[in-house]
Amino acid sequence: MSEDDKLKSLTILVTYRDIIKTADFYILDLVRTRFRDKFKDLIDFKLLDTLTDEALMFHWLHRPVKNVLEWLAIKEFDYEKNYQFLYDKSKKLYIDDDRTLKFDKVLENYKFSKAINDIYVWNPTYDKRQLFDLKVRHGLGKIKYVTGASLERVLDRIGSVNLVYDTDADRVAELISTGKYPKMVFGVGAYGYNYQRDFILKHDLADNVNVSTFPILIINESYLFNG
Repeated sequence: MSEDDKLKSLTILVTYRDIIKTADFYILDLVRTRFRDKFKDLIDFKLLDTLTDEALMFHWLHRPVKNVLEWLAIKEFDYEKNYQFLYDKSKKLYIDDDRTLKFDKVLENYKFSKAINDIYVWNPTYDKRQLFDLKVRHGLGKIKYVTGASLERVLDRIGSVNLVYDTDADRVAELISTGKYPKMVFGVGAYGYNYQRDFILKHDLADNVNVSTFPILIINESYLFNG
């Protein structure tokens, strides 16, 4: 295969959750309204009750931990179990929510790029709501929905992936540590929990030439001054 042909056959994998769309604001809406009594002694409602949607998203972007329930907790409880309980509450999660993240626009451009052959959209478990969202808004074909608890096994199953966009610096560091992907380029979502201090990526990932960060939101004045 010539170098020109290689440039026209790039394969990309991107994580669906928190890169294309997020469930977090649906979860937080439930906590603030329908399940307020359940969480009234567990969650600090100050941000939820006082900030505009844009300002809340800005704080959410820079949160130091991944689970939003843990982020807002005032006492310890089972964050993962309760998040999953709320996550499963709506059959139309992702489908009725028109809030997309910045990468959704990138995905639209990639879909029509002649340089890109396949785009794999990954989630650890099968979620028919995600699949339906992709079908309706982007169509399937070049875009393929893939699942599997281990991203490493998913990458090995696909065979040849050039570029991976993921939300989790810990997971990217683990993949790199295997030594199996020396030519793979990784994008790490610019979430607060992926940095150790002063916007320095965890695990010294910034020192790796094959790793960079990418923005999650399109930041404008409304995010900065409407809090």
